[in-house]
Amino acid sequence: MQQQRNYGIDLLRMFSMLLVVILHTEGHGGVLEAAQGHSVYWAYLPEAFAYCAVNCYALISGYVGVASRWRPANLINLWLQVAFYSVGFTALWGMLMPGSVGITDLLHALMPVTYQYVDYWYFTAYFGLFFLIPLLNHLVRTMPRRQLRTMLVVLVLVFSVFPTITRHDRFYLANGYSVWWLAILYLIGGYIRQYKAWEKIRASKALGMYVGFSLLSYALRMGRNILTRRVEWYAKIGDRFFGAQSDWLNYISPTVLLAAVGLLLLFRNLRLPAWSVRLIRLASPLAFGVYLIHNHPLVSDALMENRFASYASLPGPLLVLAVIGTAVVIYLVCTAVDAVRSLLFRLLRVRQFADWCEKALRKVFLCCSERIFS
Repeated sequence: MQQQRNYGIDLLRMFSMLLVVILHTEGHGGVLEAAQGHSVYWAYLPEAFAYCAVNCYALISGYVGVASRWRPANLINLWLQVAFYSVGFTALWGMLMPGSVGITDLLHALMPVTYQYVDYWYFTAYFGLFFLIPLLNHLVRTMPRRQLRTMLVVLVLVFSVFPTITRHDRFYLANGYSVWWLAILYLIGGYIRQYKAWEKIRASKALGMYVGFSLLSYALRMGRNILTRRVEWYAKIGDRFFGAQSDWLNYISPTVLLAAVGLLLLFRNLRLPAWSVRLIRLASPLAFGVYLIHNHPLVSDALMENRFASYASLPGPLLVLAVIGTAVVIYLVCTAVDAVRSLLFRLLRVRQFADWCEKALRKVFLCCSERIFS
């Protein structure tokens, strides 16, 4: 099922990855941990606006996937990209530190889902989601709109609103770090695409939705922190009775979810000039490489871990600008690196190899099916 490509969605993919880098700049970089006093409020401001990044990525998967053909070659190609960096950085570390890396380490790096040698949690969750996509697409394409909308509302109430209000991840969604949360987001993104939901929403309203719910997440998080520190009974209820595992700045938070939906609605209807479309066409496929490069443990530990803690001592506005500027630089450097990987993959015809693997797998599957059910 081929549809005209929406480059606004591709631009959202890039913007979401920039938001991911902002999160890691503040988290891995040590800004949030080092922030004290009023700096805490400034440090969490970009965090609040960036927290919907992962939800955006999953919404995009549903928005694009529901109108696309399910192809194992896509997963194989993605696996090879992940393995390229997982094995490459591990091997590089072995050359820099002789004796620190063995054959077993390289084999584990080659199979990031099986052994979790490298913590690419999103790829692991997406790998599981991939095998649910045919079922999810069938639900979105065949279920009556009203029934699907009701089901999505119930899913959000049960798996987002309730855990956030009770401050406990009661249904073991790993606070959003799981295939099940990605599946819910996939359905929401698919619903928006299938039924052109809120198609005529103005850009100003969609932007206001993103900004408003991001600020609400921020206010609720800061307010909860103040109450927990200063009101003894609130701290007891939150920490002892509920367990206090979930927060408003959390992937499963309804305000974070709605901020992500606002961004999807905003970018979906963007009208882009021709020159930007050419740039997006080149840069968008490299966005996931930014995640794979800067979030690899060896890269993160060597170049990011607590490297930006000094930002916490800057005046508030400068702190925010420093975090965003650093994230932009990291994004651009990683994009340049992944451009080299992309060129190498084209020269080695990796995509064609993935297509060949898919054809071989289909033949094996059909042969086994015929023997089992004959």
